Amino acid sequence: MSARVHRPGANILLEGQPSDTIHLIVSGGMARYKTTMEGGRTIVWLGLPREFANLGLLWFDKVNYGMFALGQTRSLCLSASKLHHVLKEQPDIAVAFGWLISAENMMLGERVQSLARLSARERLLLFLCETGYRSHALEEETTRGLGDSFEIGVTQAQLADLLGLTPVHVNRTIQTLISEGMVARQQKKWRLLNPAAAWREANFSPNYLHPYKRTAEPQDAAASGRF
Repeated sequence: MSARVHRPGANILLEGQPSDTIHLIVSGGMARYKTTMEGGRTIVWLGLPREFANLGLLWFDKVNYGMFALGQTRSLCLSASKLHHVLKEQPDIAVAFGWLISAENMMLGERVQSLARLSARERLLLFLCETGYRSHALEEETTRGLGDSFEIGVTQAQLADLLGLTPVHVNRTIQTLISEGMVARQQKKWRLLNPAAAWREANFSPNYLHPYKRTAEPQDAAASGRF
């Protein structure tokens, strides 16, 4: 296991590139993206601190997405082949990784539904509610709250890419939410000023993120050098 620092926007993994490295995000963030044959790019997932960025390499020697750093990012690099061996030997940790992957699949399902059915305002609020909850998911139940404040180094252009909107539309929506007293933003720091109302309007329920309550074990095991 080794630590790496990635500069903002640096490519960490190219689409279809063979790799044996799985990244555990320590600080900053990572974005997965897909590109079309014409070169168009779509961000499909954002990874936060204490999340694994590319667990697909546990089963495949290459994945069908690329990754780049969101802002200055630090990660712990684990060998996918060694981790795969550990999971075979320690079923309890394998189950925990299964929870991680299940939660990730459910997040992607929510993202698809939001792109198909939600307005721009609802998409943005859902993103903020989910990101806030994920940012605090590994805290104790009594201190996590509603995830009303968090930090993520995503630009408006990147956010527009993720939400399937134009940067202009995202900017207008953010300004509207700020003027209504729903959201506050200062550079990378976001705050939901009325998180309960945001949850209601975005129809956000953290039920699909419940596995996050039980995911401290694999992250802590990785950080301690067990892999």
